Amino acid sequence: MRAAPVLALGFMLAAASAGAQSYGRDTPWDDDENMAATLPRGNVQGARPLRIRTARPACFVAAGFPVVRALIDPFETVESARVFFRPEAYPLWYQVPMVRSGEGFLATLPKPRPSAQRVHYFVEATAPGHPQARGQQHIVPVVEDAAQCTGAPAETAETAAVAVRVPKGAPMTPPVPPGFAPVGAVNLEDPERQKSPLSLVIAGGFAAAVGGLFALPGPHQDPPAEGPRNEITFIDSMPPPDSRLSLSSGPLLAVRVRIRTQLAVGPGNVRVVLFRAFGGGPEAPCAVLVAAHAGFPADAPQEVTVSGPFQQAQVCQPSDRLRLTLEENGRVVVSTGLGSPADYPARYFIDP
Repeated sequence: MRAAPVLALGFMLAAASAGAQSYGRDTPWDDDENMAATLPRGNVQGARPLRIRTARPACFVAAGFPVVRALIDPFETVESARVFFRPEAYPLWYQVPMVRSGEGFLATLPKPRPSAQRVHYFVEATAPGHPQARGQQHIVPVVEDAAQCTGAPAETAETAAVAVRVPKGAPMTPPVPPGFAPVGAVNLEDPERQKSPLSLVIAGGFAAAVGGLFALPGPHQDPPAEGPRNEITFIDSMPPPDSRLSLSSGPLLAVRVRIRTQLAVGPGNVRVVLFRAFGGGPEAPCAVLVAAHAGFPADAPQEVTVSGPFQQAQVCQPSDRLRLTLEENGRVVVSTGLGSPADYPARYFIDP
C-alpha cells in the first residue's frame, strides 16, 4: 500500500518582477535579444522554448568561488537547470546544478586558478512541455585580484561545497578540470557512492527529475544509465533563498523537498538544518526545522514540505548552507553533508 506523505504542499515560487540588474547586483547580463535567441534542444511540437538570460561578468577572481546567475522564463515551469563549464584549451565540459534564488537561479563554480586563463560556460535548462534550452556561451578571464578586472567581476563566495558532475572521459579525481582547485568540490560520479545502499543524488537543488543533473545528449558526452537510489533534494522554499527572516517576528520558513528511497521507509522525521559554513557549522545551527512523516514507499519520488517555527534559532548573517536529513524512527536513512554528498548553498539572513 502506498503511503502518502503527510507534509505535501503544492506551492510553486512565482517569478518576481524585479529587473536583472537588481537581482544580479552589479554584474552585466546578456542583452534581451540574446535571451530570446536561446538554443532549443529536443522536439516538443507546438511549445515555445525556454528563454535563458545569463550573468556576464568581466572576470572571475581566483580568490574565491564564482557565482553564476541566470533568469529563465517561464520561471515557474523550470524543472532543472545547470551550468556547463571548462577552462581554456580543455575539451570536456563539467557541470554544476543551479538552485532557485529570488526570481532566478544561481550556481557556485569550483574555485578557478589563474592557470585556467579563461573559463567557458553556459546554462542549460529543462521544463515539462518545453524544448530543452541552452543560453549564450560566455568566456571569462581568471584574474588574481579584482583590480585586474576590466569591468564588474563575478560575485564570489569565500567558502562553498560544490557538487560537480564529471564528464565521461575525464579523471574521477580530482572532481574538477585542470586550472581549478578541488577544495570544496564533491564528485557526483564517485563509484563507491554509486555502490552504497545509501548513496545520494544531488539533483540540481530544485525540482529535478532523477537524472536531471546528468550530462545531456550532445557532441561532448553521453548520458550515463541510472538505476534507483536514495535521494533527498532541495526544490525551493517560501520565502525563497536570499530572504531576510526576523527572529523577533516569529519567522516561518517552508522548505520543499523531494525524497526517493530504494526501500520502503517507516515513520520518522524530515529535518532541515540551516547553518553558516564559515565560522560555524551544523553542530551550532542557525535554525532547525523538523516535521514528522508517515513513511515513504520504495522507489517512488515524493515531494514534501517541512515548515513551521524555527528551533534552536540564532542570528546568522547569513546562514549559507542547508542540510536535509530523512530519518526513520531516529535512524538517518539519507542526508546531505554526511561524508561526500554536499549540503545545499541556500542563503538566508536571520536577523534579531
